[in-house]
Amino acid sequence: MKKYLLVVLFLLPVYAFATKDCEYKGVVCEKNLPIYGGNVSGKYSEEKCLQVSDWIAVGTIENIEHNFKTDPLNKDFATFTFVVREWIKGGNNQVKILKFTVGWCKNPTVPPENSQGLYEIFGVGEPKLAPLESEYLHFEPYEAKK
Repeated sequence: MKKYLLVVLFLLPVYAFATKDCEYKGVVCEKNLPIYGGNVSGKYSEEKCLQVSDWIAVGTIENIEHNFKTDPLNKDFATFTFVVREWIKGGNNQVKILKFTVGWCKNPTVPPENSQGLYEIFGVGEPKLAPLESEYLHFEPYEAKK
């Protein structure tokens, strides 16, 4: 019995320092992903992203520097720049290059392997001039509106 009590007393402080779950803001842009109780489309909902985004830009993803972490993280904490061609909503005409680092809660989506072409990126907060980092909710290949 004393052994079990010692184990519990030893593990209790470890649990107290565990990281808190983050609230992934990008979920508001997703269209009913299965883990959130919906269908399996996985496409973004432009309506939702338009509502919650402070700014939207169209441009190119460049200078991807991968930073793969193995177990237990198993994630690519890549850094990349986004060269703004056009501000669709909000934004700052003085800012033409945005910098991002992929994280757990902030900027959780890893840039695609083939990042050629234009992308539409939905962001929150004030877009910051690189080398300061900005925050995005979601990005998708850009299809010009007809």
